[in-house]
Formats: sequence, C-alpha cells, structure tokens
Amino acid sequence: MAGKKSRDKTNVMSNNTLNIKLENAKKDKASLRQMNGKFIGRKYPINKGSTLVGRDPGLDITIQEESVSRRHAEMIFDGETLQVVDLDSTNGTYVNDKPIKNKTASQGDLIRFGSIVFKYIPSGSIETVFHDELHNLAHLDGLTGCYNRKYIIDYMETEVKRCQKLEIPFSMLIFDLDHFKKVNDTYGHLAGDYVLKETVKLFKEKVLRASDVLGRYGGEEFCIILSEAPIRTATDIAERLRKAVERHNYIFDGNKMDITISIGVASMKAGDAAVTLLETADKALYKAKESGRNKVCS
Repeated sequence: MAGKKSRDKTNVMSNNTLNIKLENAKKDKASLRQMNGKFIGRKYPINKGSTLVGRDPGLDITIQEESVSRRHAEMIFDGETLQVVDLDSTNGTYVNDKPIKNKTASQGDLIRFGSIVFKYIPSGSIETVFHDELHNLAHLDGLTGCYNRKYIIDYMETEVKRCQKLEIPFSMLIFDLDHFKKVNDTYGHLAGDYVLKETVKLFKEKVLRASDVLGRYGGEEFCIILSEAPIRTATDIAERLRKAVERHNYIFDGNKMDITISIGVASMKAGDAAVTLLETADKALYKAKESGRNKVCS
C-alpha cells in the first residue's frame, strides 16, 4: 500500500496554455453564446449602441431559423448594461424562459429568440474559455484545427442567403492534395497527417484573409468560403494558394516531399443555392485534376 501511495503523485503543470486562455478571456468583449441549433457555441460580440437581431441577412446578428422573425429584437448596450427589447416578433423573446418586452439582462441569463437560445456573457468573464472549448469540439476538425464538414456546409448555406439578399458577390474554392495516397504509401500516415496540418497552417498564416473560412470537406479535400469575393478575386487567391504549396518545404522525419494541389473555383450567380456552388466547384476541381493537376480551374 505504501508503495502504491508513493507512485500516486500530482504532476506539475509545465506550460501556461490555460493561463493564457484565462488572461485572454478577461480582455474579451461582452457576447452572446449560442446554446443550441446549427452553430452551437458560436460567439456574437456585442458592441456599444444598438444591435438588431433577426432572420434578415442585413441585420447585425442574423439567425437563419424559421422561428425567428425578420426583425426579431433589439439589444442596447452601454458598455455595462444590456437591454433586450422584443420588436413584436411572432414567437417572442424570452429571458430565462419568461416572455419579455423590455428587460435588462444579467450575467449568465439565457436569452431566447424564437427557438434559438443564447447565453449572455459580460466582458471579462472567464466562462468564455468553456464556451470556446464547446465551439471547438462541435465545429473543428480534430486533426487540422480548421472547420469540419458540417460547419462549413451550414455556414455556406447561411452566407449564400445573406449575399443573395444583399446582392454582393460570393465565391468558394474546393481543393485537394495531388497524389496524396502516394504520400501515405511512401512515407506513412503520420507523414500524411503532417502534410494536411502543414497545409492548413500555411494557408492560415500566409495566404487567406481574416474573413475567409477554411474547412476540411473530407480526407485530403478542403473547402474555402470567400464571402464578398468576385470570381477574379477568388481565382487570384486560388492561384496564390497553389503557388504557396508548390514552393513550400514539406519536410517530415528528414524526408522532403514535393506537394501540389488542384483547385476548383465557383462564383455565385443570381438564384444559386449552396449545393449548386458546391457542385460547380467540384466539377472545376475534377477538370483541374483531369488536365494534369497542380492547376486552378473555374
């Protein structure tokens, strides 16, 4: 028994990752955190002044759910106090499951617009760390850290509706790594994992804009959503991505690997749905691969 106790020791924390997260949370803005629906865990920062909430794509916070009215509610924030005002919505606004017309929200209150529930997190709350973890578990790809397939499809559907409504351009890219099976067969699956992670890191740090949304669509295939980007901008970004991969030094376990990607580009036309764009981009990707790979086609 004594020997067993001597082995039961508490490990000393060797990194400050948690401390960094806690310190960042203390500097965070007030926000709403979505508690159910497609985008569970998603953060909506609350700025000073008026914030309009509803189904209309032109509002400050858009919730694409049928139970939410086009102009559902208004939130008025003075930096300290959050006032929630129902705008005669069809299905009502609730705070802690009680219908309201005009109410001051407190820390941790649950605010419901139609069927979608949010939690009010004031600025500086360390509870932000928990909700960040919840969001990441629900929406991020475990290997690469970019968004997963479900999130990218849901987000794309929402953005297409918004851009159609506001008559602004929308484009997307689908790319995959050329001859990826050969990388796994030659260098092993750990090398393949490295290539996927390194490519995502390269794009996030060197090429993509802050507004671009990158997701893993499946296997070695990825999707990038380029909101408010016309076809020319999308094609330019695709070409920069292609060149970045071609020129990058992929080195794993002492082995240098020559990696390239093929990219399909699609741009939204009037009346297009998200599925139409996905099909168009996928056909363009197939064309890039069939015509020799390491190419951009639209």
